[in-house]
Amino acid sequence: MFVSYKNIRKAFSLTLFILVISHTIEAQREPKWMKEFPKTENDTYSYKLAHGIGGSLDDARENARKDLLKQIASMMGQAFNINDSGITEISSDYKIRRDQKCEYYRQNDNSQVEVFILYQVAKSGNKDVVFTEYRDCEGQLSQPLNMNKTEILTDTRRNGTKQKHRTESFHEGDSLYLFFRSNKDGWLTVWLADDEGTVYRLLPYRGQRYAQQIESNRDYFFFSPNDNKNADVYETIVAENKEKETNIIYIVFSTEDYMPADTKDNNRSLPFFTYKKEFKKWIEELKEKNAVEIKEVNIDIKKY
Repeated sequence: MFVSYKNIRKAFSLTLFILVISHTIEAQREPKWMKEFPKTENDTYSYKLAHGIGGSLDDARENARKDLLKQIASMMGQAFNINDSGITEISSDYKIRRDQKCEYYRQNDNSQVEVFILYQVAKSGNKDVVFTEYRDCEGQLSQPLNMNKTEILTDTRRNGTKQKHRTESFHEGDSLYLFFRSNKDGWLTVWLADDEGTVYRLLPYRGQRYAQQIESNRDYFFFSPNDNKNADVYETIVAENKEKETNIIYIVFSTEDYMPADTKDNNRSLPFFTYKKEFKKWIEELKEKNAVEIKEVNIDIKKY
C-alpha cells in the first residue's frame, strides 16, 4: 500500500498533515497581480492571464482554461485541445505544460461567476519544465458566491495553505492540506482511496461519529494537528514500494445532515476504513436520500 498514516499524538516527525485550520473569508478589491502580472519571460516559460465566465465556478474555470489555450494557439498559429493527463496539446507537434499560480473569482452583475487565473506556461518543447514559485498572490481573497445552486470549492495544497501552494503532485515527506469552502451551510466527510481498493475515512476522525459541520462562505484548511485536541488526527503520505502512485480524495458535501459510511478498524495507526465496493454503494444510497455534491481529487505521490 502506498499510503500510510501515523498518530499525531504519538509522532511529530510530520510528513503529511490531516485536519483543519479555519479563518473567515472577507471580500476585497481586485488583487494587484491581475493588472501587474509578470511580463517577463525566459527560454523556458512565460506568463498568461486567463479569463472565464460561467454559470458556476467550475464552468468559469473551464472557460478560463479555454481562453488560455486560445492565447497559446494564437501565439503559435495552431489548433488546440486538452488531453486527460492535463497536458495542453496544440496540434500534434506541440505539448505545452502549464502551472496555475493565482486565482480570483467573483459574481458579476448578471449573477454569473467570473474568474481570472494567472498561469506560467512552458514554451513549446519544454514538457518537463520545473516552474519557479510566484509569491505575489498573497492578500488576494475571492468574493463569496451567493447563488441558489450549491457551490463547493476545494483543492489540495503542498507544504502550505496559500494559493501558490495549490497542486495535486506530492513527494514522499510533503505536508498536504485540503482547502474547502461552500456557499451554503452543510456537512462534510473526506475519504482517501488507494489503488488496492481500500478507502480511508479522513474526516470525521477517531472519537468523532458525525460529519463535519460547515459554515457557509468560510475558508477551511483541513489536515493539521492544531484543530481538534479531542480527536485522533492522522498524518502522512509515505511511498512504500512504488516510485509513483495515484490516490483519490473524495470530498462529500451535503446541505442535509448525513451519517458517514460504515467503517472498520484493525490498526490504531490508521484511520477507519472501508472497501471501494461498499463505499460506492454508500455514495449511491446517499445520493438517493440527500442533495449531495461530490468532488474527486487525484493526487500523485512520488519518491524523491
